Amino acid sequence: MTTKMPNTTLIDDAQRVSQQIGLASCPPVRITDALVCPLVSMGIWKQLVLLPSHLLAELNRDQTRSVLAHEFAHLRRRDHWVRCFELIVLALFWWNP
Repeated sequence: MTTKMPNTTLIDDAQRVSQQIGLASCPPVRITDALVCPLVSMGIWKQLVLLPSHLLAELNRDQTRSVLAHEFAHLRRRDHWVRCFELIVLALFWWNP
C-alpha cells in the first residue's frame, strides 16, 4: 500500500476543518491507492487520517470536507483509544465469547 501527500487545497481544508472541530492541531492526512474506507490510523505518538484516492476522485470539495470532519470527530472523541482498549480486552479474554 502506497501513500502520498495531498495537494495544498486538501491540506488547507484539513487545517480549517480541524480548527472548526476543536482539535489542538491538524493530524497528517495521507492519500492511498488501496481500496479502503477513510480511516484514522493510530500511531504510537501521532495519528493520521488515511483517505482513498478513488473516493477523493468522486467527491466534490464540500463532500471531502465532510469526510474530513467525520474522521476528525473520531479523533476528538478519542475513538482510537477505545478501539485499542477493546483489542487489549479481546486479547486478555480470548476464550470468552
